[in-house]
Amino acid sequence: MKKLIILFTLVITITSCSELRHISSDGLTYENGSVYYKGIVVAKLSGVEVAYDNRKLVTEATFKLTSSEYNHLAYGIIKLVSDKNPKWEVEVEINPYANILK
Repeated sequence: MKKLIILFTLVITITSCSELRHISSDGLTYENGSVYYKGIVVAKLSGVEVAYDNRKLVTEATFKLTSSEYNHLAYGIIKLVSDKNPKWEVEVEINPYANILK
């Protein structure tokens, strides 16, 4: 029974990260609140919030892109910053009128 509980917990942990598993953060670096793509600043930390969500305290970090031409990097930025700060809920503000997957 104990092994079954451990296995179940492991499966949940692994599958909860599956959304970011196939996202690439190649070429992105994170330093001092800024995200760089091949040495160019593409996003800056614009806000940090502390919230009570689903009965636990969470930290939400919001990054704002420096230009809408970097919308396609949003998912990679989320992955990069989440890997560096696993307890953060990461958001990236994009241009709502542009397709981020172009």
